[in-house]
Amino acid sequence: MKLVGYISQGVMIILMVLSVVLMGLSATEASDEALATADGSWTGMVITWAIVVFAIGLIGAAGSYVVGAFVDTSNLLKSAIVVIGAVALVAICWALADGTPLPLIGYEGSENVPVWLKIADTGLFLGYIAAVVAVVSIVVSEVVQLFR
Repeated sequence: MKLVGYISQGVMIILMVLSVVLMGLSATEASDEALATADGSWTGMVITWAIVVFAIGLIGAAGSYVVGAFVDTSNLLKSAIVVIGAVALVAICWALADGTPLPLIGYEGSENVPVWLKIADTGLFLGYIAAVVAVVSIVVSEVVQLFR
């Protein structure tokens, strides 16, 4: 079990170092021809890296959740309820999302379409809900500790 801890810590350090290097390159907009990307900007690569790190985290969290559910089968029903609730929350946020294309002056890109706008809105709604739940849980836990 210690080996898993060492491996995860090593992977975390590698991901952190790569993230810091990419953010530094993006912040300085590397002028060296050997380091510059095709358009001269590192922003696209940083966005891609953020998506990759998010996907790794999502797969890791889902994988550990599934393994934990099957290791302790007494919690299998609770785990299924949590997964169904998460899917329902995403579905509700998707239904609330508006896919109306935005009138952006001078924008010629291909991302101003209903599908991408609904995905962005869904992510924003999920972020808002997560922020509210975090604040409420902090306040409730502090109040409960006050009365103990």
